[in-house]
This record gives sequence, structure tokens and C-alpha cells, in this order.
Amino acid sequence: METERPILDIISENITSGRLPDGFRLPDSCTNEDNAKIKMAPGAMDGIVFYHMGHSPLNEEDMSLIAETVRAISDGNNNAAELIRELGRKHRAVAVIDEFQQYIRRYAGGLNQTQLYRFAVRELMAKSHDAESVKYGLMITELFGDCHEYIKNIIRTLSLYDEFSIFAAWNMLLWKNGNDEIFQLAQNVTGWGRIHAIEQLKPESQEIRDWLLYEGIKNDVVPAYSSRTVMEKSSALELLAGTLTKKEFSAVSEIISGLLDEGPVQGISAFENADEILLQYLSQTGHISPDLSDYETILEILNYAKRSEDHPEVKEAADKILHSPACADTIKSSLPAAESLELAKALGIPYKDQLLAALQNDFDGYYTACRYLTEDPAYLDQVLEIYRQNIPPASIKADPQDEIGLGEAFKQNSQLDFLLQELRSRPLAGEDYLMHTISAVTVRNRSLTLRTLKEWVHQKQMPLRELSPSLYQRLEEAYQMEVRDDLKESIGKLLDGVTEYPPQEL
Repeated sequence: METERPILDIISENITSGRLPDGFRLPDSCTNEDNAKIKMAPGAMDGIVFYHMGHSPLNEEDMSLIAETVRAISDGNNNAAELIRELGRKHRAVAVIDEFQQYIRRYAGGLNQTQLYRFAVRELMAKSHDAESVKYGLMITELFGDCHEYIKNIIRTLSLYDEFSIFAAWNMLLWKNGNDEIFQLAQNVTGWGRIHAIEQLKPESQEIRDWLLYEGIKNDVVPAYSSRTVMEKSSALELLAGTLTKKEFSAVSEIISGLLDEGPVQGISAFENADEILLQYLSQTGHISPDLSDYETILEILNYAKRSEDHPEVKEAADKILHSPACADTIKSSLPAAESLELAKALGIPYKDQLLAALQNDFDGYYTACRYLTEDPAYLDQVLEIYRQNIPPASIKADPQDEIGLGEAFKQNSQLDFLLQELRSRPLAGEDYLMHTISAVTVRNRSLTLRTLKEWVHQKQMPLRELSPSLYQRLEEAYQMEVRDDLKESIGKLLDGVTEYPPQEL
């Protein structure tokens, strides 16, 4: 049976030219995601634990399970593999690595080291079809340092799947030429594995520093996770003190953009000389002509500088560049491309007529940018009419399900999400759509519809029964059809005439 085959075999058979194919995933049964509504990207859950969840000390029961598991492995007990699985079901390996490894170190003298090592390699890394068990195996082999080439090849193979990359990198750190191994790994993974590998990578050669400069933040997650590390480990800081080439300038632009996105992790604020770095970057435009993406970064710098009174020089320098004729010409020549819209809006460059025509002629290409038009009442009705031409309200299937709505089958529902978000601040606009989306197949359509209705009654301070009798009647029908308790509760409040809602519900 495919789902019971060893993870190592499944990965090995899918490697081409030293990499796994884009989108490759282990069977859900390997990661205990059989019944999960949302499938996390490989390594994503561990990444969240690693970067965003503080460590909670284990209680006595959990420590007893670790002790029982390690002792069972050491003694060669038949239930050792099941104990590892139980431990993995209770605790992701990355969350208990310290306690697990410390126990083995503390009681090393009373443990059968050979049995521990053999079990980790043979039963967990080579034969297991459970992802957490494989990680526990990698945690054990890490304690033994450098290893035989045969075992290195197993670890190299496992490392190519983002779920295991961080554990493999911790092993590689202890190998002879381990930094070269981690550099190779960083180049062969593009998701969370790349983020973790870059954190462990030492910039020991110019080749590594150059690769970090041009490729380091290019991952399938969020560039911000690696931007600070790349800025510090690549040649970026040294290059900024001199004269950049256009290629170097573009690379540094991307890194700085990631630094300014401090949502996931600390970025630009981690540098004591942040203003100096930004001014050095901005000064390079004296001999380099920025392109559109560079101007986007400069706008991000301006917005950063505007958030406080502490960066007057940065604000002045960025503002001067953005209000130059060269910047205006670059933006105008790019309109109505999505990348240019935020710049045009921020700098007062006309774009709405061009965007409206583009939306009319290529709805699929421009529907995501409808917000740049709907915020202007003069364009709202025209946007709604274009939507009606492409997605007639009557075509929306009234079939509420607990359906997220991913994929081509739900394309129109996804397109409607963008419109529904914009109707929240426009009471009664697009009422004909809400009559249908309140019972649409996807949860997001229905949720956004309810948020819109809540916002309408809140703004008008008028119960829905009075604001829109037809929508009220439709909502009574939707209440009977709704399959989710949370949405049914929201419908009930609207039917009861509630007009005041906490911010999180709007």
C-alpha cells in the first residue's frame, strides 16, 4: 500500500537532478493530515513553532513518556516504534528537541548507544512511514556527530523534503565539510527548508555570499524570514558602502523590501544603523535608474520613514526620488499593471480610466485590482456592471457547504471574494450579489457576505429588516440552509436586529 511505504523510499523515487519536483508532498497519512481541511505546506507547521511559538516546559507525564521511549529503544523493546509515534502525536519533534536530546545526553552512560543509533537509522529514518518518527530519528543521529557515508546519503535524501530539512541541517553542521553540505541543501530546496538552511549556513566563501545576495531570500514562503540573515551574511552591507551595479542594486532592493516587512520576524529594526543602510541604498539612485520594483521598495521606505518622526533624512531622500520625473515616467509606462497601481495611487498619478478599461477587456487578469476602483464612488457602479457581465448573480449556486473553495472549480467564488470585501464600506451596493452569496457554496463567500451585512447595519445604525427587507427575507432562508454553526450564529444576530458589533466581527 502506497501510504505504508517508507518515507525514504517515496522521496528517493521522486528526486530528479538532485531536487524534488515543485509541489511534491508525502501522502497525508505520513503527516497525520488525512482529515485536515487545510493542508499545510511541508515544514510550515514546524516553521510556525520555530519562529512564533515560545517553548513551554514539559510536564512530568511528558518527560516520563520521553524516558520510556528512549529506554525502550535502548533496550530493543518491540514497542519502541509505537512509543515514538505516540510521542510524535503528542509533541512535534521540533518542539521537544531540547528535552529529548538532553535526556539522552544525561543518561548516556546507562543507555545502549549502539542500539539507539541503529534504531534511529534503520527503523526511523530508513523504514518509517510516519514523518514525526523520521524527525526523532534525525534528532538521535545528530547526537552522534559525523557519520558513515551511507547514513549521510540517507540524511541528504531526507533533507530535500522541507519537512525534514532543518533536522538534516543540524546533522550536517557536525560533519566534515558540513557547511558545503548545507550550502548544497539551501540551493536544492525552495520552501521552509531553504529558510532553515540559510540560518545555519556560514558565509565562508565569496560563492556563498554571492548566492545569498542574489538567491537567499527567494523562497516559497515569505522573503522576510531570511532578509535579515541574508543582509548580514551576504556582501550586501559592504557593497552598499561603495557603488553598486544595477544587478547588485536590484538584489539589495529585494532584501530591503523583505527587511521592511516585519510582520513575520524582526527585520530593519534589528539594525542599529538602519537609517544609514537605507540612505546608502537611496543614494545609489544617483548613478542607477531604478525600475518599477525598485520604486516599490523606495515607496516602502518612505512609508516606513513616515511612521515616526525619527527618520527625517530617509523620508526626504525617498520622497525626492519618488516625485522625480523619472519615477513618474516609469510608472506611467507600466500602467495598468498591478505592480504600478499602488505607486500611482500613492503619488497621485491618474490610473483609474486605464484600469477600468483593462478590467472590462480582461476581467480574469485584473479582477484582483478592483479595490483601486471601488474606493471611488464614481467607479463603483461600473465595476459592479463588469462583474455582472462576467459573473451573473443568478449563476451563483446556492449550495452552502463547509468548503474552503480552492482550485479551478471555485474560480468564480474566489473572484467574488475580492468584490465582497470592497462592498463592506458601500451600504446596499451590490445587493443583488449578496442575495446569492449568502448561500454560496464556499465558506469565504458566505463569511464575507455576513461581514458586509454587519458593516452595513453598523454604519447605518439600522436593523437589516429595515435597511433591506429583501435581504432580510433571504437571510431567513439562508439560516435554514447554513451548515456551519459559527455562520448560523452570525445570521441569527442579523435577524435579531443587532447593529453593534465588536471590531473583530466587522
